[in-house]
Amino acid sequence: MSRKTLQTFRKLVQSLVFFSIILIPLLSSYRINLSSEGLVSVGRPELKAVFWCFDRVIGGLTDVNLIGSSVWSVNILGFNIMDPLAVASHIFATRHIYPLVLLSSIIPLIFTLIFGRIFCGWICPFNFIMEMNAKLRSFLQKKNGMGLEDVIFSRKHKYFVLGLGLLLSVIFGIQLLPVIYPPAVIGREIASLVSYRGAGIGACLIILLIVFELFFSRRWWCKYICPGGALYSLLGSGRILQIQNDVDKCNGCLKCKKVCPLGLNPAEGEVGMECTNCGVCYSNCPKKALKFKFGKPGINLSLLKRKKGKP
Repeated sequence: MSRKTLQTFRKLVQSLVFFSIILIPLLSSYRINLSSEGLVSVGRPELKAVFWCFDRVIGGLTDVNLIGSSVWSVNILGFNIMDPLAVASHIFATRHIYPLVLLSSIIPLIFTLIFGRIFCGWICPFNFIMEMNAKLRSFLQKKNGMGLEDVIFSRKHKYFVLGLGLLLSVIFGIQLLPVIYPPAVIGREIASLVSYRGAGIGACLIILLIVFELFFSRRWWCKYICPGGALYSLLGSGRILQIQNDVDKCNGCLKCKKVCPLGLNPAEGEVGMECTNCGVCYSNCPKKALKFKFGKPGINLSLLKRKKGKP
């Protein structure tokens, strides 16, 4: 797969995930109305035909049921797969470890141990939205000359949010993090929009985040606040697959730092556990110095500094 094709493939994966979040509640509404012979939600004949086709294909291949119509939890062929943050929230709120709940996080955990924070870069629907929002921000800056703020915060804030959310879950016995965690919020709001023709306060939260990141701080949520990103970073801190720099090929242009969605510096090995392995730096490296490799990054900083003309 070529470097540019990788980003096309990633966008396709993100689009399919987002499309499924919308499609599943629509199909659920279609089935409910079909069983009651009302078909109130899908009144036009052509839409009925479309949903009938999707229902036959998806229902015929596998039994798929997205709880809350989100990537927060998905049931495939009777096996439940849950976001590790959902599992952690459940354990802390109930103060009890249920083996089946813990088992449901095995697949995401394995992927995280191998690829790190890959959920954020490849699956998360909110990241998909905010990547488009970042492009709009760049357009406003370059084409229209708008001077947009980019306030810097500490990346440690998201670990504080994660810890505080889990602590309060223990104290009050309720899951609090799903209230602010965008993948869960987006799923709930889309399901509400389909079922009840209206959205709730969660939609207001998403809109506020979009506006804030557009005008005041680029990729603020993912960099500094997201509790899910914090948990994935911790779980994937020793990930096997890393983006690494071939110093002999690197010309020190630091374009990889400029294009990195999270503002990391792959050229100098400054990626750590924050990296989502999205491959944007890999796809945009003019010298093809960046590569995905198994193992820890090996960066010869003294050689890189000499190539950049530093003492």
